[in-house]
Amino acid sequence: MGKLIEEETNKDRKDEMIRETGIKGSSELLKLQTLLFPWSFPTDIMHLFFENVAPSMYAHWSGKFFYNNLLLSSDYELSKSQWESIGIQMEKVKKDMPIEIGRPPRDIFKYHNGYKAVEWRNWIILFSLPLLKVYLDKRHLQGWANFVKSVKLCLEPEISELMMYKFCLKNFQIIMKESIIRTMANV
Repeated sequence: MGKLIEEETNKDRKDEMIRETGIKGSSELLKLQTLLFPWSFPTDIMHLFFENVAPSMYAHWSGKFFYNNLLLSSDYELSKSQWESIGIQMEKVKKDMPIEIGRPPRDIFKYHNGYKAVEWRNWIILFSLPLLKVYLDKRHLQGWANFVKSVKLCLEPEISELMMYKFCLKNFQIIMKESIIRTMANV
């Protein structure tokens, strides 16, 4: 976008583009030959997974993701009493949790709005699967389990090509199997 703005010859159009986007031109960082965009910048999993996907999925499971209520209740939504039960279970394990996991778990039902990234991280990789397996159907739980595996892989200090290949191959097989099942069901 910055390059497009720089190359715009019509002053009025250029000013309009700047006003609409807030971009005045290309970043000076693009001139550095030692940086390769986007490869020089690691994925920010804290914001991507822990402060984006996890709270959004909680909102989906709570029936609060869509604000206009055009969609009716889905089979993946948990009731208030189910979330209360999950929250109580999280509170109960507090005293048994090792210090190494960081912040001890708080009742997700009561405190999800104040959750920090480390709490969402722990929810994803430690608590979500065992606590949701009672309430989610197999299809939704499997989808979430695949996401949890992805997060765990991303948390590795180093991901080898072999690890990535195995992960991608397994997930490709899952996707293909589901696609074939759906296709056969429609025949």
